[in-house]
Amino acid sequence: SLHDALPIWGALLALALYLAIALMDYYPSDPSLTVASGAGVKNIAGAVGAYIASPILQFLGLAGGILPILAFAVWGWKLLLKTPTTLLWMRLSTLLFGLIPASALLHVIHPESSLMFAQGWGGYIGVFTASRMVALMGTATFVCGALAVLVGALYIALGLTLAEWQQVGLKLAETYYRINE
Repeated sequence: SLHDALPIWGALLALALYLAIALMDYYPSDPSLTVASGAGVKNIAGAVGAYIASPILQFLGLAGGILPILAFAVWGWKLLLKTPTTLLWMRLSTLLFGLIPASALLHVIHPESSLMFAQGWGGYIGVFTASRMVALMGTATFVCGALAVLVGALYIALGLTLAEWQQVGLKLAETYYRINE
């Protein structure tokens, strides 16, 4: 029942929100598993947030934040609408797999390092994957293939029906046209 699902829905949305806060308030100097620092934690999500944000952003780049936040929010929303996501382990595994092409694509889009992203937007995995795949098949072929794999992974991982994907597409198009009027 909906009443029974509310704690799970709330936990998924809270997890998505906490992850978003931890990643948005990431400080490269915060102590974590990948950074030895005697400085105090600046991340408003606390030490746990710093310990989560640092390896995610360093290894997976922006994809490590965007895709899990999206998945937790969609799964929580579906639970609220009484259409819970089935086969959750398969969807979670597919989501983890989808992080690889997403990180690589983000590296191709923005490979330059910055204060926040030492390895560009794709993190170490994006650098590693993109550099080898682009050398093997060229940029255009790699981008097309990686996009196809990512779209397929998101289709499976999010658990949305074709009709729900169509609704998402229509809402995105509608929003785009409103913004650009």
